[in-house]
Amino acid sequence: MANMFRVASDQGTSQTAIDGVPAVKLDDEAEDWSHLLDFLLTPNVPPYPPPSPNFESLISVLKISSKYMFDSIRESAVWHLRATLPSTLDDFIENPGLTMYFDTKAAQVVSASREYDLPEFLPLALYAITTYAWRPTDVEAAQRVYCALPPEDLARTVVGRTRIHSEALKLAYKMHEHGLTNYTCAQPITHSRTCAKGRPEALWLKPEDALDEFLRNPLRQLVIRDSCEFHGLCKPCAEAIRARMASDLQVLYDKLPEIFQLTSSAQSQASDDQSVVDSEDSHETLTNF
Repeated sequence: MANMFRVASDQGTSQTAIDGVPAVKLDDEAEDWSHLLDFLLTPNVPPYPPPSPNFESLISVLKISSKYMFDSIRESAVWHLRATLPSTLDDFIENPGLTMYFDTKAAQVVSASREYDLPEFLPLALYAITTYAWRPTDVEAAQRVYCALPPEDLARTVVGRTRIHSEALKLAYKMHEHGLTNYTCAQPITHSRTCAKGRPEALWLKPEDALDEFLRNPLRQLVIRDSCEFHGLCKPCAEAIRARMASDLQVLYDKLPEIFQLTSSAQSQASDDQSVVDSEDSHETLTNF
């Protein structure tokens, strides 16, 4: 900062002064600096902690701190973002409806993640947009959301929706509690009379509605189903179902970066290195042959 002001003061006659003191005119928005100062100077009076800054304030803080390399302030802003935005499977399980992503919030998070290098928020923000339950009257709302996305991420939501449907359909056909195919109880015959698993009535009660919702938002449905009582199933079958759903939930969540093509630079480099190794091996094999 000192160098910035000193260089400006060497420019000569066109220098700006306020109350006779040399000043540097910045091209930043005054509101961004106001949010930064509020972020730094909010009093912390016990026993009442300061209120958590809202998303818009944190974006302003990120903008200024990133531009002027205020690293400690940036780290603090990112810490607050992690406390309010979902970035892990545990965060999603705590709030499977992703209710914080109302209106254009998810699109703003995607844009901010791109601009300020915060890739950890991208998978669930893109998932939220991809799984919005749009109604026929939501055309204007959808336009606001998709217009707020960077073009390449808009394409990711389109491709991602198809891939999510594909993954969800694979899961739907093997869901043991009342999936699209019948399974029999693995317990002795004495249990099968009291366990509904495999009976015709074990199919989905409203298959069209259930499948439509599962295809739209499979992660949320897996979380909701984990809390079901599974009436009519014997205890071993119910426990096996919960274990399988927990595994499916983890696997599907881990696939989000692949679904939205969010390959990291490290992964790309590793892939490129592997391709080079494979090419060299192939060349050596052909040479030896």
